[in-house]
Amino acid sequence: MPKRTLDPAAPFQTITGAARITGLAQSYIREGCKNKSIPHIMCGQEYRVNMPLWMEQLNAESTRSGECL
Repeated sequence: MPKRTLDPAAPFQTITGAARITGLAQSYIREGCKNKSIPHIMCGQEYRVNMPLWMEQLNAESTRSGECL
């Protein structure tokens, strides 16, 4: 069976794919999906993270908070 490959251009990613793309922990992403702070859909019992929308949220949050000290 061929190995699954990660397509970073795909708009919906699994938690594993989102973790690889963002560098954030899988547990952080999973908890964000559970408490609905990360935009996602459910495919069966699997979370699919809406990467374009989440990246917009992360960018807005980082620019709103200002410079790091």
